[in-house]
Amino acid sequence: MKDKNPFVTVGVIARNEEKHIGETITNLTKIDYPNDSFEIILVDGNSNDKTRDIVKDIAKKSKILIKVVNEKDFGFYGPCFARNLVVKNSSSKAKYVAFTDADCKVEKGWLKNLVEIMESKGKKKDIAGSGGPRLIYDDDPVIAKIINFYMSSFLGSGGSSAFSKKKIEFAESIANYNAIYKKEILIKIPYDDKLVLSDDNEVNYRIRKKGYKFLYNLDAKVWHHEDPSIWQFAINMKRYGDNISRPTLKHGKLIRWFSVIPSLFLIGLVFGGLLSLIFTPIRYVYLGVIGLYFILVLLNSILMIVSSRCLLGILGIILAPIQHICYGYGFILGLFKNKKLVK
Repeated sequence: MKDKNPFVTVGVIARNEEKHIGETITNLTKIDYPNDSFEIILVDGNSNDKTRDIVKDIAKKSKILIKVVNEKDFGFYGPCFARNLVVKNSSSKAKYVAFTDADCKVEKGWLKNLVEIMESKGKKKDIAGSGGPRLIYDDDPVIAKIINFYMSSFLGSGGSSAFSKKKIEFAESIANYNAIYKKEILIKIPYDDKLVLSDDNEVNYRIRKKGYKFLYNLDAKVWHHEDPSIWQFAINMKRYGDNISRPTLKHGKLIRWFSVIPSLFLIGLVFGGLLSLIFTPIRYVYLGVIGLYFILVLLNSILMIVSSRCLLGILGIILAPIQHICYGYGFILGLFKNKKLVK
């Protein structure tokens, strides 16, 4: 039984997630995996709501071992530090460490599917872990679903495998709302505590640099809530751009090709517009490029309407420029602001 069901530590990191954490943890306790073959560790970022209390109440009634760890007790904060705490506090029996987010719901066979692919194809020494797709909650508010549909599109995700609906063998990176790693890998190559977001992108980059690969399992499904606010979407995009600049500065190169495209778009939008006021030939090129961009955005929005079966998919027309401008601005700002933080 132990060989068939190796022990897994499932990590969830949270901060002020009382809205979703009960659903997330309860759902994890009901997955199709033997109760004595996995544990759940919640690492809380010193929440000032009921996040820890909710999880502790679930732990009292659960047959699954659930540990609650508060980052404050260790004197440091941040998602990377929290993920390292999951690894450090995991059972000595754990062969694998899996992650999902505090606002996610995993499919019943999620962990079993991730373990099965690791126990078959993942036995090769050059395989570090596996991940699966991010799906959209059917019962989320309509704006949240539209934002999620946009993020699932090519313009929104930059072709990230996390949104792939095709059966592929390998992924360039595995998003940590749906991932499993060999524990020994995360011990040798831990998360960088100095980083805030982009924790999974950066550690996956360093793991790949060591010659490892990531498998992709289409059957390991996770549903992810999205905030039903276009304003919050804009704030999040700026924050993502800012934080992806940190590993970019750290390594002196792009760890994800998509991260620089919005910045180039924003620079071209501003300086191209200024130059077009002075030079007529540049004006024609500028208007042509802008026209082509909005044709792509319109086509993407039409595909969103089709895939979401909702006319509000047309909001992709504003979501795309909001994402690209805010992300690009955040990335450029971060390159200047974060120089000292990554040294």
